[in-house]
Formats: sequence, C-alpha cells, structure tokens
Amino acid sequence: MKINSIYKKISLIFIIGFIVQFILVIIFYRQVIQNKIIAEVYNQSTNRSTIMQEIATDFQKYPNRPAKIQQTIDKYSKNNKVFITITDLEDTVLYSSTTKSVNKNNIKEQVFIKLGARKSFIINGEFPPKINLIKNADKTITTRRVLILIIFTVSLVTCILIYKILANPIKKISKAIKSIDYGNTLIEIPYDKEDELGLLCRNFEDMGKRLKKSEETQQDLIQAMSHDVKTPLTSIIGYSKRLLEGKVKEDKQNEYYDTIYRKANDLKQLLTELEDYSNVNSGIKYDTVKVNCNNYLNELCTNLKPEILEKKCSFEFITEVEASTNINIDVYKLNRVFNNLIQNSIKYAGESCLIQIKCSEDKDYVKFEVTDSGEGVPENELQRIFDKFHRIDTSRSRETGGTGLGLAICKDIVNHMGGKISAKNLKDYGFSIIFIIPISL
Repeated sequence: MKINSIYKKISLIFIIGFIVQFILVIIFYRQVIQNKIIAEVYNQSTNRSTIMQEIATDFQKYPNRPAKIQQTIDKYSKNNKVFITITDLEDTVLYSSTTKSVNKNNIKEQVFIKLGARKSFIINGEFPPKINLIKNADKTITTRRVLILIIFTVSLVTCILIYKILANPIKKISKAIKSIDYGNTLIEIPYDKEDELGLLCRNFEDMGKRLKKSEETQQDLIQAMSHDVKTPLTSIIGYSKRLLEGKVKEDKQNEYYDTIYRKANDLKQLLTELEDYSNVNSGIKYDTVKVNCNNYLNELCTNLKPEILEKKCSFEFITEVEASTNINIDVYKLNRVFNNLIQNSIKYAGESCLIQIKCSEDKDYVKFEVTDSGEGVPENELQRIFDKFHRIDTSRSRETGGTGLGLAICKDIVNHMGGKISAKNLKDYGFSIIFIIPISL
C-alpha cells in the first residue's frame, strides 16, 4: 500500500523506530540478566563449596572434641545461614545445627571425610536459595519498563510536534493551493511563524498576488486587443462595404483600397507579435550562426531605411565596430529585435522624428543602441517596459495600437543570445534602448 501523506510517513517511521528500540532494549536486558544469572549461580556454587571445605577442615581439627565441633557447626550455621549435619556412613546423625531447616528448596551439598583407617563421616549442608538475584531482576525489569515508557512517550510527543510544525502547515498550504482558481488567486495561509515553512507560506501568498496581477494584465490585454482588432476590422468592413455597394467615386477608390491594405497590415502586425511571443517562449530552437558584425548591420540598415523614410522619419547609422568583429546570432530573430525597436520608435516618437542606430565595441561584447527623438518614457515606467503585456499609457497605447509584447519579445531574444537589454531617457530629449551581444572569438 502506497502512503502519500507526509504525516503518515513520519508517524510510520517513528512507530518502526519505537518497535526496533523496544526489541533492542529487550535483547539487551535479557542478555544482561542472563549473564548476571550465570555469574551469580557460579559464585554461589563456589561459595558453598568453600564453606563446606572450611567446615570439613575445622571438623578434622577436633575429631575427639564434640563440644568444639558443635560450636563450630553453630558458628557456620549462623554466619552463612546454612543447616549442617554430620553423619556416619550408616546415616546416623552425629552432629547438627541447633536451628532446624524446613525449606524444601534448600540447595544441598555434601563432603566426605575420612579420619584414620576406620572412621568416615559425611558433612551435609543445606543452603537457602539466594533471592537477591530475583529482586535485582525485578528492579531491572521495572527499569526496562520505565525506559520503554519514556521512549514511547518521547516518540509520541515527537510525532505530535512534527505534525504541528511540519505536516499541519503543509496541509494548510495544500488547502490554500486547492482554492486557487482563475479570478480567485489571492490566498492567505494561517501560519505566522517566521521559519522556513512561514517563508514558504508567504511566498505562496506573494505568488497569488502575482497571479492576480497577471490576470488583471491579461484582462487589460484582452480589452486592448479587442480594441486593436476591432478598430482596423471596422475600417476594413466599412470601406469594403462602400466599395461593394459602388458608393465610392472612382477617384477615391484607390484611397479606400490603400486604407484597407494598411488596416490589414496592422492586423497582421498584431498577430505577428503574438506569434513571435509564443515562439520565443515555447523553447523553439535558435539557428545561431557566426556573422561579421559590420556586414550584418549594413544589410540590416539597408532593409530598414526605406520603411523609416516612408514614415517621414530621419535615419542615421553609426558604427564603431572593428571590421573583423564577429558575433553569434540567430539572424532572423535579431532582425525581429531591430524591427520591434524601430516600430516602437516610429509609433511613440511620431513622424518626422530622428531614429539612430549606433554600434560600438567594448572588450567581450558589441553594444547596439537604438535612439529616437521622442518624448521618452516616465522614469517610474523604465523598469517595467520590458514586462510582458505592459503598455506605458493605456489611452495612448490604444490610439497607437500594440499588444505590449514587442519589448518583452526583444528582451527574451537578447537573453537567449547571451546578452542584456536596458532602456534610458536621454539627457536633453529622446529615448534610447541599449542591448549587448557577446563577441564570437
């Protein structure tokens, strides 16, 4: 059976650990007690043999002095708690301890003594069984039980603490995540500790806020795109209808066709941005090749210049890059970066602006700078202009069109090529976007 709950896994681990400890404790104490019993039995046996030999020795000292023999027997009986009898070979009792023994569990020892050629005696000793070992064993068993109880209690308390410290917050996080849905991303996890789990909870809450912001941005984008699509479509439908109905004079028809063409191109540009953004973020492979930097720039500017001039803008191209400098780029995608930047300048700087492309070389990279003579960007917006779907001024963006993806696409492409991109307002008047690409060795 597969266990998916962390709490159950931890509890199972502690239960197994407790059982293992319990078994080890039993084995340990059993081994200790067994060794003690063996040692005690051996010591008692040795002690009994020693006492019997001492009695026999003393008996041999006084063979003809009955009073002395009786005194010796009583002394050993009292000091060692042993019942002693001395008999002849016919089992006739000659001497015995004054105190009688009635314990059937006494341990019996015998010593055979021969005095001279005809006299033989048997010394019998009855020793009481020792109970100290049993008492000690009981104490050991009690200690073992207390130790097992302590281990069990500690394990139980540990499980409870782990549940409160680890499993319970994870359950709260899981419950909060399940509640996340489109339109309901703001979550609050009731865990206010400042530990790692507390940090994780705060991060989940921040994630919910970012998702909420992303939702709002997407909603704004949908509204903006609806406007951006609806405006040219309305023009295309309106102009097409008038042409089909024959309500346009012949000298005005070309103007109508031109408007329809431009509006269709606006739609195409919008869809191209969305497609480019999708391609950049879908992990599409980059066809990187090694090209000469100046040759690439000359060809690029030759292709860009007619479009810029068509918008009645001025164009300058300045390069300070060495003739032998090469860069590794995906030509199509880097062209897309420049196209987006030029379109951005034309869109926001307006007609009759000056657009400049400047390139320079600095150690390990080539710096590209696209500058326009427009109004620039508010300082508080500079850090966000490369964010996805970000549009600097909603009302102005709707007038000029766009998805808010152009600069985000540029950033992703430049980053994929190992470069960096940034933006700044010029000191006097104008706006500049700068990006760098590593030099190919």
